Amino acid sequence: MDLATFFPFLSKSSARRKSHPKLKGNMKQEIYSQLGSFIEDGFTPYRTAEALAIEYGRDPRDKRGQFYRYLTRQLKEGDEIAKALRGVVPETDLFVLESAEQTGRLAEGFERLVFFNQQSAVLKAKMSSLFKPLAMAGAALGILYGFATGVLPGFTTMVPEDEWGAGTTSLIAMGEWLEIYTLPILLGVVVYFVVSFAMLTRLSNPIRDKYLNRFLPPWNFYQIFTSNSFLLTLGTMMESKIRLSQALPMIKEYSGPYLANHIDEMEQAVKEGATDGAAVATDLFDRESKLLLRVYGRGNQFETQVQKIAKRSMDAAMQRIDKIVEAANTAMKIVIAGIIIWIVSGIGGVVLPMISNMNMGA
Repeated sequence: MDLATFFPFLSKSSARRKSHPKLKGNMKQEIYSQLGSFIEDGFTPYRTAEALAIEYGRDPRDKRGQFYRYLTRQLKEGDEIAKALRGVVPETDLFVLESAEQTGRLAEGFERLVFFNQQSAVLKAKMSSLFKPLAMAGAALGILYGFATGVLPGFTTMVPEDEWGAGTTSLIAMGEWLEIYTLPILLGVVVYFVVSFAMLTRLSNPIRDKYLNRFLPPWNFYQIFTSNSFLLTLGTMMESKIRLSQALPMIKEYSGPYLANHIDEMEQAVKEGATDGAAVATDLFDRESKLLLRVYGRGNQFETQVQKIAKRSMDAAMQRIDKIVEAANTAMKIVIAGIIIWIVSGIGGVVLPMISNMNMGA
């Protein structure tokens, strides 16, 4: 998955010719790591690509060999590495490589991109863990609905209603309520999430920053994801000697309206003479991240600190997500345990009177 797909705010795809190979996922990480290591050890990009094309070319099906053959052809024609990779990797990667190449620090540029992709993958994995509590909630609702509307009514026909236990009566009432309202509730939830996901990259409004991003999923999780992804991108670019005033419009070009509006705020603050840290510290970030940006921004080496801020901000985000997931998982386990107890009580409320009646009849 390339950056434009992975990061919600990189919503515009760069044009690619069909003849271009595509680097993504683990393969992109491996190739970036190889290029960075060999270049650091004194190999030129062309020598690296040529040697690896021969090695991987032993297996015609190996996509790495196909890529390195393509790269060798491009470099042989005199292209710089960033130009040779245009259309193959996301534009944001090219910004970093172009700057690193111009400053003679190409190996470091690849190392930064490897770090960036590693951190992005960790963040994505953390965000995926949020689906577990949702799955548990669906399972809990399914269990309750199945017993209250399907299993239990079959038992109640064997015992007069006035002999039902309290658990049975309440579970039957819940079943009747669920039969009426389950579909509207599910439709409402689906509509809410469909509209929310459709508007995540588009809606830009003070109400969003003050309320939606703070309290409601998926808005709050998207804000965590977007702000930390933006910081990682910015930090990688600034460590490659791309100034803030240059980096912001580059990122904005591939951003949706939500992030683009925040970048507009940052650009305006830069024009008004704000320090880099103060300019970046918009409501895109939580209170702790804004504090870090403003404090580090008072120094003269903000560009070397952004990656550190991004790491600290992401660590804090990971902890927040872990706490949310842990609390949600615990809550759902308690709910499921309560439902099971309720179901046992409901079945017992008809089975025990049934046994009692059978004993009396005997």
